[in-house]
Amino acid sequence: HEKFIEALNNKITKRADLVTAIADILKIERESATRSSSGRVLFTVKEIGILSQQLQISIDNLLNKDKDYIIIPMKMDMPSTIKSFDFLIEQIEGHVKLQRSLHEEPSEIGIVFDSIPLEFSGHYKTIDKFIFFKWGHYFVGSREFDDFSSWEYPERLHNISKGIRNIPEQYKSLYYILDISVIWNQVKETRHFHDMHIVNDEDHALIKKELFDFLDYMVDMAKGAFLNKDQKVDFYISNVNIGMYGYYHFSPNHQFSFMKNYFIQSAASQDYIISNKLREWVDEMKKVSTLISGSGAKARKLFFEEQRSIVDTL
Repeated sequence: HEKFIEALNNKITKRADLVTAIADILKIERESATRSSSGRVLFTVKEIGILSQQLQISIDNLLNKDKDYIIIPMKMDMPSTIKSFDFLIEQIEGHVKLQRSLHEEPSEIGIVFDSIPLEFSGHYKTIDKFIFFKWGHYFVGSREFDDFSSWEYPERLHNISKGIRNIPEQYKSLYYILDISVIWNQVKETRHFHDMHIVNDEDHALIKKELFDFLDYMVDMAKGAFLNKDQKVDFYISNVNIGMYGYYHFSPNHQFSFMKNYFIQSAASQDYIISNKLREWVDEMKKVSTLISGSGAKARKLFFEEQRSIVDTL
């Protein structure tokens, strides 16, 4: 019960706002909400269940708070059960809507990525289209995903990509850790689809050009070219293969975390413990990564020279 009250206070840090939220969610008087939130009167099991569901608090993780692990609910995706591309669109729209609703200054975001994030790919039309086409080819498998050039890029996805390109501008502190294999994976997948005659020569050449443009963009980002006033960006290259995509959002009153890989359905959480654990994990990943922003000019130069040579093999 004490851990639950602590979780409530982590979720809504302003005392008056917490009391209001409890009163509104449980439909009780503010005086009762005040007594319960202070611990003078115990919440019932039903009340804890309702508040946990509405405020995205994990009871499992409260019960295991003193252990070395956290419990993250996950669902193994079965590609054969995915019948429509709308599944992915609705999932992305929901995550973007949630992230925008939680934005609050000052805030911090940390991203570890093993594939090109949407806030980056949205700047490059052909790469952006290829990322979504590839997903449809593997997981939906209908005939429309047999030819890249003839596939019509859904307008809803196009609008999502345009809308999230400026997400990094909203944050005061940003921490990026790039999986060392991101560019190699993109090149390998592009070559595979080209060899299978799913991507034609013209689109193959466009993807190659845009990958060079993307590398130039990342160099400028690592140099701080896109920083707003008082904004901090640290850019790292991992020295190991991470094999997953994850990010956390932290602001004074809200936390949000997100993780995914190909075959486990993406897991999103507003739970403080889960988000803070991911935040700590990203911080630990910096120890096995190389800083290429700020003073890391030499490492930055060597890394991007190597990445350009990889793209040049296309």
